Order: sequence, then structure tokens, then C-alpha cells
Amino acid sequence: MRRWGALVVGIAVAAGIVGCVGAPGSGSGSTARTSATASAETARPSATPGARVTGIEILGDHVRFLAGDRELRALAYDAPIATALAAFTGALGPQTSTKELPATNHTAPTTEHGFGAVRILEPHDGGTVEHDPVIHPVWSISARAAQVGDVAIGTVGGLRVGSSVEDVAGWDQPGRLGTLTLSDHVVAELLVAPAPGYPLVPDGERGAYGTLAIAEVYPGPITVLTAPSQHGGA
Repeated sequence: MRRWGALVVGIAVAAGIVGCVGAPGSGSGSTARTSATASAETARPSATPGARVTGIEILGDHVRFLAGDRELRALAYDAPIATALAAFTGALGPQTSTKELPATNHTAPTTEHGFGAVRILEPHDGGTVEHDPVIHPVWSISARAAQVGDVAIGTVGGLRVGSSVEDVAGWDQPGRLGTLTLSDHVVAELLVAPAPGYPLVPDGERGAYGTLAIAEVYPGPITVLTAPSQHGGA
């Protein structure tokens, strides 16, 4: 196992958030899309007007809204926050909470929009930031449950909150699992769906960005899925 300084950022995100039909993970080929493609699809309407969302798949540079194994919509993390909130309201129902999170050493002041166990995080990092769906997103997502109502929440390969770290293909490869030992337990993280063009493990030249799975009490199960997030590095 390799211990990553950036795991502190993942823990900060996890601490700031409090979540079957159409299980996410069936569209594994979607990770091959480029960020530009995902961005271009942010405003694409549902394939079938009025179709009910049964699954949400959290990927490295975008989220997929599914009806069974059929994609209704793809929404990149640089889509306008109003567009994102409308999409999640349509899928999960009205917001259940709103919270203002103060800035930390690692994060900007952030508005947390709650949809049950799903949180949409809207950072307020100033108007000078050039937004990017991976490095400088307009919004990000975190999930603490495998389902909200009757909508399944997950990522590639059927992974979801409650899955074992050992369910992740290649989890034991060198450098793949990052750990942080706290006073009474170990927290672990690993990237499960890299953003297009990024590695699963930092390679010395590029950071590893995408969908991060966090086990807050390792070797217990995955308790948080969050994206876009960085694994490893400073």
C-alpha cells in the first residue's frame, strides 16, 4: 500500500457530506469518452421525454442518467450548476438540504446541495477560474448510499457504496490503494473510474483524477463515491 498526502483532501470531502433497477456500471465503455465529448453532451435532452431515471453512474468526467441500461443523459462536471441541480431534482426529487461549507486548506467555500445521500458540491472559487470538467469543475458529486429512493447510485463495474475494496479490479496493484492511519482506524481510497487521459495511479508526471472510492474504516466496505477527485500527489 502507498500512503498519499492527497488522501487528506478525500477525507475532507467525505467529512463534509452526510445516499434494483438499472444498476450503474453496465456502460463500462463510457469511460473512453473524452472530456470534450462529455462537455458537449451536457445539454443533451432525455432520449425519451418523460422517461424515468432508474440509475445514476458516477464517472471520472461526467455523470450518466440511466433508464435500465439505456443512457438518458450525460452531464459533465463543467455544466452550469443550475443545469446539474435541475437534472438531479428530476431524477431524485427536491433537494433535502442546503449547507454552506467554509473554506479549508484544501477546498474553497462550498455550497452543499443535498438529495438524500447524494451531495452536489458547488465550490465558490472566484470568477478567475477557467472551469474544466476534471481539474476545475463547476460542481462535483458525492454519494453515501447505493440507492436514493428507487434510483441506484454507482460507478463502473457495478461498484457502489457497500462494495468491498477487493471488488475493485486490480485494487492490490502497487500504488493503487492509498491509506491514512488515524488514531483508531485506517482510511483507504482508490481511483475506480479514471477521467479520460488520466492514469489510475499517479505516474510522476500526471496526477490521477476521476471517481474516487473511499473506505472510511478500512478494511471495511466502500462508504463514499466522489468525483471528480484526485488520487495521490501533493
